Amino acid sequence: MSENIVPCLQNDAHKIGAIVATLTSVASSGTAHLLQHIGKHVDPEYAIPGCRGRWIQDISCGGVYFPEYYIFGFGFTFVSLCMAHAFQKAAYILERYSTLSGRMVRVFRVAGLTGCLAMVPMAWVSMKINRSAHLLFAALTMIPWLVAFVVRCKAGCPPYHKMAILTCVAACALISIWFTAIVLRSSQSWAEWCGFLCFLLHTFTFPVPAGRFSLFRSDASVELELEPAANLRPSRTNTGPAGI
Repeated sequence: MSENIVPCLQNDAHKIGAIVATLTSVASSGTAHLLQHIGKHVDPEYAIPGCRGRWIQDISCGGVYFPEYYIFGFGFTFVSLCMAHAFQKAAYILERYSTLSGRMVRVFRVAGLTGCLAMVPMAWVSMKINRSAHLLFAALTMIPWLVAFVVRCKAGCPPYHKMAILTCVAACALISIWFTAIVLRSSQSWAEWCGFLCFLLHTFTFPVPAGRFSLFRSDASVELELEPAANLRPSRTNTGPAGI
């Protein structure tokens, strides 16, 4: 099992993925701005539609040219692997310790993994290589994840259930604004960045199994008991996942 090889993946895959995603976005966009590949003042040979004329650009604009292309590609490939593991772990916990039906848990797992799978070609097929394909893979990453987030909210279990609902609703609204602006050939890059932040904050609400190792908890050796929002079925008792 991967968590036996890398113990922090037992409880921290979603947190590591969120941190790396943030660093990747900031580093790739920052490098692109610094080299004047995107932003307010773009060198003519690097000017492509949608990635010039503004200080706030789409996150994808930070993965068009070299060297930021590699930062973007490798960073989000790693994020997809971490999040795939996190969705699998969270699905296992929801299956055993929540009142969700088996079908809803499968929806959560399949939607989450579909988004993770689509993230890899999204990372490597840049806006310059094929803008339509990149946006398609971006949609196939975000929309399935939003479906999985709705299921996680429906589970009604700790940790941070209220934050899960808030970030899910905010992400849906912001990503809708961003996609609508793209269709109307406008730009609302701020909505994508804010929606992206809501995505990452939501993953911090994933239930995780009780474990003995965590990079983020000094008391990780203490197993905590999780009580779902509704009464458990008779076969689902005893210990549950640790809160974050």
